Amino acid sequence: MTIRIGIVIFTWVLAFLVYRNNKNNPFSRWVSLVIFTAGCTTFATCLQLYLVTFLKIKVPLWHGLLSFLHILIAGSTYFCIYFFPYAVLMSCIVFSGMFHSIVINILKLVLLTPIIPLSLSNQVKIYPIIEYNFEFINIYTGIYVLSGCVLLISSALKKVHTEAVQKNKKITSYFYASMLLWICFSNYLNVKSLRIDESGFQLETIFLDINNVKNLFYTIVYILILSYIYFAAKYGLFGIKLKIERQQFDHTMKTISIGTNFLNHTIKNEIQKLNYLGNRTKDYVHADNKDLALQAIDSMFPVIEHMQNMVDRIKEKTDEITLKERPESLAFIIESALATIKPVFEEKQIELVTNYTCDVNLYCDKLHLSEVISNITMNAYEAVEANIGKLEIRLFKEKNKMVIEFNDNGCGIAQENVTKVLDPFYTTKKSPYSYGLGLSYCYSVIQKHQGSLTITSSGVNKGTKVTIELPDSKVVRKSRSILH
Repeated sequence: MTIRIGIVIFTWVLAFLVYRNNKNNPFSRWVSLVIFTAGCTTFATCLQLYLVTFLKIKVPLWHGLLSFLHILIAGSTYFCIYFFPYAVLMSCIVFSGMFHSIVINILKLVLLTPIIPLSLSNQVKIYPIIEYNFEFINIYTGIYVLSGCVLLISSALKKVHTEAVQKNKKITSYFYASMLLWICFSNYLNVKSLRIDESGFQLETIFLDINNVKNLFYTIVYILILSYIYFAAKYGLFGIKLKIERQQFDHTMKTISIGTNFLNHTIKNEIQKLNYLGNRTKDYVHADNKDLALQAIDSMFPVIEHMQNMVDRIKEKTDEITLKERPESLAFIIESALATIKPVFEEKQIELVTNYTCDVNLYCDKLHLSEVISNITMNAYEAVEANIGKLEIRLFKEKNKMVIEFNDNGCGIAQENVTKVLDPFYTTKKSPYSYGLGLSYCYSVIQKHQGSLTITSSGVNKGTKVTIELPDSKVVRKSRSILH
């Protein structure tokens, strides 16, 4: 009992996985139908031997339920006997790649036609008993399955461009063909007649009596199941492993895309600073103001160094963010990030106010945290208007956490967009150089620091507040009072 139920569960779950994991592939769809139909006879056997027998003993008066089960058993048996060979041949036709899609669509209908005369012959009975004589069914099945196996082997021997695809195709073909031949022999060519009535499930065989070689039969079934699991995991069968690998590839490409686009985002900000500092240096040179020109040039080096650090750590952008933590002054990190940004604010006459009520040495990644400060500050710079814009950055302690707060009087964020701004690639900026990656990166970095990042806005043209909270557990030294 347990073995039969286990076979039904395995085949139907496998059919679902093959279909779901690669449902856009026609071959996988046909294979899932093959596997599903293969389990239908065992399902019908379980219903007849266990459920129907149980109900007849416990609730013999439930004639309606017993009639429904009879229809279900008859339908499952019919579906398996006639549609298994059809699904097998169609799957092999699709897999071979030898036929045009128009021809395949025609064959879908043409290959169904033998089912009609077979169903109407006097060798088939459906009610009140279920009885099949396999004389003609075996001819139909043998032609379809053997033709399918020939197509499989021919396809496996055909040269393809890549060795990996060739190998996968060969393994799939040989395994699939061996499985089909075994099912064809044990469930069809070895069967003379099948009868399901009130007395139970009766199978008359030709070569091997399944009841006498039951252990051999189930051993072969187990070998096929274990072989499938092994080859599917190692090489890929029916698209399952290929689907997993494709998902991994898609994930890798997505993270690479995020990483490289974020690097572009960072470089864009830094170039903006360098462009301003370069123009300022040029003006100082023309004005013959050597000291201020040298000061502007000196301001370029931290920008260049920051860009170099980001390039050196691009791998971390294309993978999970990995922190290199060590004790750093939080106020110093903020000031270092702002040092190269202040000249840009001065050019637009935007007021930049800092207010630090305390400072701590925080166990953190200076580079990533500095980039977070720079990103949020540059977002504020782009959001406020020249001459009247203002950004206030506050650093303070609140209960058991350190808080960095950014308040600007810029264009704000529409209420319906506040929840979206942390999503990768989402941006409200119209510039082609805005990738919508800055805030999602900031959020990831702060999360890695076991902190939180929240964005609030009262609406359009009402400014924005960004709050970073870092846990007190990251503090490695007592705070000291500093007022700016």
